[in-house]
Amino acid sequence: MTSVDISTLFWTKIICAIARRISTAKKSCDWHSKLKFRDLLRENTELAREYTDYKLELAKHVSNKSGYAEIKTKWVDSFILKIFSQTIEEKR
Repeated sequence: MTSVDISTLFWTKIICAIARRISTAKKSCDWHSKLKFRDLLRENTELAREYTDYKLELAKHVSNKSGYAEIKTKWVDSFILKIFSQTIEEKR
């Protein structure tokens, strides 16, 4: 390897490491909300049943995985907001 090749390799690794950190930081907030959602479902069987029923009904109407995942993600995000806002109101 020449010094140019080593230098290129070095900077490529640095850029990739920075990109991974930025990507992880952006996903961090979403990741934590998903974990809270999971914990909430574990604690509340009624909500877990509602979520399961929703997924089963959705699966009947959506034929591809990407469409199913996109619709379910939007529903989960709105559900998380609803639950968290209710929790905040209850604490007031």
